[in-house]
Amino acid sequence: MQQATLLPGLDGQTFVVGLQWKRTVGATASDGRDDARKVAAAAKSTHMLLDRSQSGKVRAVGHGSLGKKAPNKVYSLAAAFASQFQSKDKVLIALQLRGEDDDDPNPLVWICAVVDGLVLQGTDVVVPIGDVDRRVQEATKRYQNGAVEFYGDVLDSSRDASLGDLMGRALANQAACQMEKVGRSLALPKPVLFAAAGLILLLAGR
Repeated sequence: MQQATLLPGLDGQTFVVGLQWKRTVGATASDGRDDARKVAAAAKSTHMLLDRSQSGKVRAVGHGSLGKKAPNKVYSLAAAFASQFQSKDKVLIALQLRGEDDDDPNPLVWICAVVDGLVLQGTDVVVPIGDVDRRVQEATKRYQNGAVEFYGDVLDSSRDASLGDLMGRALANQAACQMEKVGRSLALPKPVLFAAAGLILLLAGR
């Protein structure tokens, strides 16, 4: 079970980084929700987020353990970052996780890689700044062809990006960025439903 990192942000809202992501190709349900929920439940995650295609089908699920004290509304910064990009885009962001008054010489850094508009599995991570180069190299090796565009405040030649900007984007696109509790499916097997229906008819006929 991967413990995600919660970040306080704009207007008292809470944001999260450090989720596990997995594509749900070949989902059996009409929109893939049940398959995504099974993935999150198997990892003992408390919350999940569904990444949907334009047609509404679930393409991937982001999930993690947010803890019992997590607020009702939590927004994924990885989803906010990925939402800016479309097919064939290969991008990576590296942002320091510290406030303006924090003078820690070894801050933590959030890294997230996106390809074709989807978060690359295993790259929504929080690492010490000394591990950034290694983790970035590992992520970029998994891209197939084409140049990778960098964003953030850590890597050289990066385009400007900030936590505040991503938080604002997450709040503006809550449908794509808000986490939900994993919970349990209320769906019952058909034999159970048929048996229950038969019992109801039997009692009604008395």
